[in-house]
Amino acid sequence: MTDIETLPLIIKFLEIINILLSSTEYEPLANLGYNHSYKEKDTERMNMVYKYLMMNFSNPISLEDIASIANLTPPAFCSFFRKRTQKSFTGFLNELRIGHACKLIQNQKLSIPEVCYESGYQNFTNFNKSFKKITGKTPSNYRKEYLHEQTY
Repeated sequence: MTDIETLPLIIKFLEIINILLSSTEYEPLANLGYNHSYKEKDTERMNMVYKYLMMNFSNPISLEDIASIANLTPPAFCSFFRKRTQKSFTGFLNELRIGHACKLIQNQKLSIPEVCYESGYQNFTNFNKSFKKITGKTPSNYRKEYLHEQTY
């Protein structure tokens, strides 16, 4: 499908959707009686948290700061966040920052220490440790592998 022009691509996509809609071969993801337990207020709260994190992840964010965005105490926020993401707040924030760092590392204009600070880390050792834990590679190895892939 990558070789198809725009209009034929849209037509092909709609044909696929039509096939999926008319198919009788499917398996439901949840039973008909399934009803998620999250309230609309919780959804709004998570949206505010995500929006704040996306706009501020490169700045220091304390647990107290993010808990106040959600209008919760820090312990209540930790529980609330883990129930909805299956991750700790710190783990989620680190993944967000390292994801951004991966994009920055691909740009050769920034040094690894500059990427560290641009990604919201205040400590280079912490950055290296988190980067390796999440990606399985050091930042410099990640850059080397990325550059190697780009040459082929």
